[in-house]
Amino acid sequence: MKIQVFVYSILILFFFGCSTTPKVIIAGSGWNNIAIVDKKSRQIEWIHELPLNAESNSVIVSPDGNIAFSYKQGARLVNLDHNIIWDYPVTEKGECHSITNLENGGFLLAISGQPAFLIELDKYGQEQRKVPFDGITANLHGQFRQVIKSRSDTYLIPLLAGKKIIEINRQGTQINEYPVPYGPFSVLELKNSNLIVACGDGHCFLEIDRKTGKEVRRIKETDISENKLHYTAQISQTKNGHLLICNWNGHFKQGEKRPLPHLIELDKKKQIVWELTNDNHQIKKVSAAFYVEDSKIFKTVLTAE
Repeated sequence: MKIQVFVYSILILFFFGCSTTPKVIIAGSGWNNIAIVDKKSRQIEWIHELPLNAESNSVIVSPDGNIAFSYKQGARLVNLDHNIIWDYPVTEKGECHSITNLENGGFLLAISGQPAFLIELDKYGQEQRKVPFDGITANLHGQFRQVIKSRSDTYLIPLLAGKKIIEINRQGTQINEYPVPYGPFSVLELKNSNLIVACGDGHCFLEIDRKTGKEVRRIKETDISENKLHYTAQISQTKNGHLLICNWNGHFKQGEKRPLPHLIELDKKKQIVWELTNDNHQIKKVSAAFYVEDSKIFKTVLTAE
């Protein structure tokens, strides 16, 4: 068994450790897999199967090179050998659609419910803080998706049914509210403190002035070449300031079919500089992605094994 693990680790090291080519970790509602895609070749290099209807809407890489993801019934951290390092199940009626890294090496989860809860875990998956908040609607599935912690130590929560971003402090008190015209899936905090809000079925994303709460700009599907925006899910930012957009291929109208890319990378001029299509039909739907600038991060976990 030890020999098998050693050989498997060497193979993973060959694929992931010998190159610094950027990787993109992807997941999505309606696709029961987590996958690592090489950005240059656009090929899947690692895939982790999820239970049926797990519905993963967020995925990240931990500081030590492991893969963490939400899966509706909880959140989990696994290594590249598919071993579970920790698992945080939803023990009461509710759903988990959000996991992000914290600066201290831990993780932030969001659990829908009455009330909903933000959960801070340490790096070992142990609960450190639990913050209640109002998810607005009794429909637990429609409360929210990706929640983040701001640089000012507050929480930014995109309320789908509420059509707004709320900002709460560590005690769960709401301190700000940013209305948006469509149900928001995710929120991104820019360096200037403004917010990028992905507007789901609105087929667009907005930039909101954090100080005034007003809309600075709106990027619609007609602003992108060939009308390629559909359900705008997670939006993240690369080190060079590009935006990586998860273009979830769901909620189509009856009979509507469009060959949309799963991921779109936009430069600062709103030009598409890279996209991930589904030419080999392995990828189903992508609502979450984590961009790894340097794949050397995966060496850490292999060394530990």
